[in-house]
Amino acid sequence: FSPSLFGSRLVGRARLPSSMLSEASGEAELKLEGSRGGAIVGMNGRRAVVSVRWERLPEGGLCLTVLRARNMQKVDRIGLCDAQVIVELGGQVKHTKIVRGTLNPEFLNRMVFPSMTP
Repeated sequence: FSPSLFGSRLVGRARLPSSMLSEASGEAELKLEGSRGGAIVGMNGRRAVVSVRWERLPEGGLCLTVLRARNMQKVDRIGLCDAQVIVELGGQVKHTKIVRGTLNPEFLNRMVFPSMTP
């Protein structure tokens, strides 16, 4: 699992350990790392994070909900960003809607990945 948040440019990447995905369900707050390494820190001095929830499906799939991101870096002239989460899992790529003009986007996007094994 590897979500990447984008504005007009790649902002960062976070990884959810596959060992966590073997659990029946869970929720995690993932710290964003810069594309060149190191923590991403928002305007308020706090670490940028993305929150996700997952649930294993009876038929072997995985339902992943991207909840929100917090403390994003500004990427436009007025000090905000347009954020989107790209999820790569088991060779499948899905993305959230773009949330414009905020450093703390709420996504609440549900994604289903069929036939995923931990």
